[in-house]
Amino acid sequence: MMKQASFVVVKITAICTPRLLKRMSDLLRWEQKDPSCNLPWKQKTLPLFAESSPLYHTSEKPEPLTVEEERDLQLAHERLEKICVKCLERDVPLLIDAEDTTIQPAIDYFGTLQQLNTTKMISL
Repeated sequence: MMKQASFVVVKITAICTPRLLKRMSDLLRWEQKDPSCNLPWKQKTLPLFAESSPLYHTSEKPEPLTVEEERDLQLAHERLEKICVKCLERDVPLLIDAEDTTIQPAIDYFGTLQQLNTTKMISL
């Protein structure tokens, strides 16, 4: 009898470049500082920051993501979704590992968004 894995661990840096994660994190932090900031790639999620969240990593308004970066972001979402679907099919919990504080907002965004999307898949 084959034993099932106790959980699957995902490093988001394995499915999305650290550079893009840093850019996303800067934009997410800037949006927290200035709610009028428009992030066309951002989907609706739960709040990523608390009032006490440190925003000092982003001291000036970052440039928007390029078309290529947005495409890479979509590919990363698709990669994570495939992993989540496989975990659901096999009834294996998924753990998204934390990273460096400079890119953690993007990691939290990926995790929160996928959690919401997976909940929708389960309820269908």
